[in-house]
Amino acid sequence: MADVLRWEDHPLRSESPARSAALAGLIAASAVAAAVGFGHWFYGAFSLAVLTLSVSRYLFDATRTARKLHISSGAMSRIDEIKARWRHAFAVASPEGDWSLEDRELVERLAGSIVRRRLGAAALMALEAGRPLNFLGSQALTFLAPFATLVFSAAEYDRFTRILERRRSVDLLLEAIARCESEIDG
Repeated sequence: MADVLRWEDHPLRSESPARSAALAGLIAASAVAAAVGFGHWFYGAFSLAVLTLSVSRYLFDATRTARKLHISSGAMSRIDEIKARWRHAFAVASPEGDWSLEDRELVERLAGSIVRRRLGAAALMALEAGRPLNFLGSQALTFLAPFATLVFSAAEYDRFTRILERRRSVDLLLEAIARCESEIDG
C-alpha cells in the first residue's frame, strides 16, 4: 500500500481553541452583517460560503479527509499534477513574431492615417486606456461589421478584427503609430 499523506502540524490543531473560535465567530458575524446590511439572507449565506472557503486550508484538514477516503500519496500527487496542468490551461501566450506581412501593412496604413489626421496622441491614450479590453473591442467591431464595410473593404476589416483579437495587437499598433510620428517629425 502506498504512503498516506499526513500533516506534521495542522494549523487548526496547533492554534489555541479560543483563536479558532474567534475566527469562526468573525466569519459568522461578517455573514450576519452582510445579511442585515444588504437586507436579504442570500448575501449572508454567500459571504459565509466565500469566507469559509477562503480559510478552508486552515479550517479543514485535507489530509485527514484523504485518509478517510483512502487516497494514497500517489493519487494525491496525480491530483496535484492535474491541478498544475489546469492552472495555466486558459493562459494565452502569443509569440511576438507571428504577425504576417499583410497584418503589418494593414496596421502601418491605419497608423499612417491616424498620424496624418494628427490624432496620434489621442490614439495612443485611447489604446493604452483600452488595452485590457482589446478583445472585447474586436468583438464589438465584428458586431459593427455590416456598417463598417460601407467604408472599408470587408477583407481588410475582417483582418483588422482578427488582429485585435490577439494579445500583442495593441503593442503592434502603438509601435506603428510611434514610427509614423517619428517619420513625420524626423
